Amino acid sequence: MAWAKSREPGKFDLAASNMLACTIDDLAGAREALSLDGTNENGYPPLLEAIAARYGVATSRVMTGNGCSGANFLVMAALLSHGDEVVMERPYYDPLAGAARLAGATVRSVDRKFADGYALDVEALAKAMTSRTRLVVLTNPHNPSGVLLSDDTIVSAAEAAATRGAFLLVDEVYLDIVNLLGEEPRQEPAALLAPNVISTSSLTKSYGLNALRCGWAIAPGDVAERIRRARDVVDGIAPMPAERLSVLAFEQMETLADRARAIVSRNLDAFRLWMMGIKQLELAT
Repeated sequence: MAWAKSREPGKFDLAASNMLACTIDDLAGAREALSLDGTNENGYPPLLEAIAARYGVATSRVMTGNGCSGANFLVMAALLSHGDEVVMERPYYDPLAGAARLAGATVRSVDRKFADGYALDVEALAKAMTSRTRLVVLTNPHNPSGVLLSDDTIVSAAEAAATRGAFLLVDEVYLDIVNLLGEEPRQEPAALLAPNVISTSSLTKSYGLNALRCGWAIAPGDVAERIRRARDVVDGIAPMPAERLSVLAFEQMETLADRARAIVSRNLDAFRLWMMGIKQLELAT
């Protein structure tokens, strides 16, 4: 993260991970919606309702955070203590391991190998778990390879975690853009697949709204409550203007989705054409 924040950006920045940022005018009514008032002690109710409606769950299962990374950190802060273990795929998004270690946990990893198409070996995942395992962490699509997990694989991983009394956290921050492109069968959020699964995501990567820092976790009701209490000692509440604008974004999701689809489709075509001329690299299709 330190490198990402301090590096010299190139003319064509292939290292950036966000969608092209929206301007305030990309959200109709944004200027009128800006306000400093409102009640969001445990999350802004209209935003909780919008997220819950998108997933088809009760608002009691929704907890908001400062982006997807913030939601991931709060999950770990709520579930982990010193001496606990986290089993995590490798390669992984570095802040996930950092958050687990900050919570006092030891990270054990299971390799997703290029030779295997970065497939997840659920049997190896299960063998890596011990009596101290409290959390298993995956990304879907896999960050950094982009490989998708099937619903059956997620269920199998959740069942393996359950045998140890552990939860499965699936970071789905890029899942919406995969579903928007329609190149793969539409995938269900992991939290809807098994009772011990927690899904995290945000409006950042797929919709160009990184500046709003609107992230969330979908978790079992009792876990969501533990996450709320963890937030009490981290940042308490989210900025009210961002919460209000995030609700506006959910109300305009189809427009934002169309914008994202157009940007990524155009960029993906250009990237594939570029890759055809780079013999040293392989591109999975």
